[in-house]
Amino acid sequence: MNTHIIKHNLIENMLMLLSTAQEKNISTDLLLQSSDSFAYSSLLNQAVADSVYEIMNFMDEMPSGFLIYQANDDEKILFANKALLRIFQCDSLSEFQELTNNSFKNIVYHEDLDAVELSIAEQITHSQYDLDYVEYRIVRKDGSIRWVEDYGHFVKSKAVGDIFYVFINDATDKRAQHLKEKAALISEKEEKEANEAWRER
Repeated sequence: MNTHIIKHNLIENMLMLLSTAQEKNISTDLLLQSSDSFAYSSLLNQAVADSVYEIMNFMDEMPSGFLIYQANDDEKILFANKALLRIFQCDSLSEFQELTNNSFKNIVYHEDLDAVELSIAEQITHSQYDLDYVEYRIVRKDGSIRWVEDYGHFVKSKAVGDIFYVFINDATDKRAQHLKEKAALISEKEEKEANEAWRER
């Protein structure tokens, strides 16, 4: 496995900020409000805080769901952006953390979890760039089940240990369309075979 060490100090500081903020029960929602907040001043100097704040807000505004979680047994969630919260119908990060018990394990529908984690581990082991792709079901806040596509990147971080960066997109409609097209092709094939059989009588 070709693992990559994060060398960018701002990313390291952001990860350390997220991890330390959780340990001190400081809401990530608060971190996204202002780099002048006490949350930043208690963890980083102001110059670094301003840059980290810009990075976090950039990630928060990305159109795709974006997640950072620790690659250990707990798989604790460090960050989830607004697009991911919308996929799960959550109004805040704290609500999302409560829904998922703040773990990637609870993002994945329980019946899919073992297969998903096995697939991720196998792909990372054999990927030159530590990338993985999986599809699985999730349960939203209202109890509805959706399919998502998950594009993950495994990274080693000096600040908080091994982590995954993950882009997540709702694939429910795409999957339904694919199944509809597949069913249409099967139906067309069966009709063609039936017509050919009738002509051969």
